[in-house]
Amino acid sequence: MVPRRKALEYARCILRPKVAPLPQQTKTREPEWAQEGPRGHTHLLEGFDISQLATLEALRKRQGQEIQTMAHFKVVHTI
Repeated sequence: MVPRRKALEYARCILRPKVAPLPQQTKTREPEWAQEGPRGHTHLLEGFDISQLATLEALRKRQGQEIQTMAHFKVVHTI
């Protein structure tokens, strides 16, 4: 027998695990953040220091610059 044919025969004989069907959702659910409303996330702001906001913004800006730099390297190296 050809090795490929042997492999196909072997694959047909292997028992496959049965997969449980995914449960059907009867209605669409809104995300939890939409249900809580605008004041629902006050617990997230507990212990939040406003001075950290500037650091966070600087890190976001740096990340954007690094992403652009990496995109530039990819373009340069593909040419």
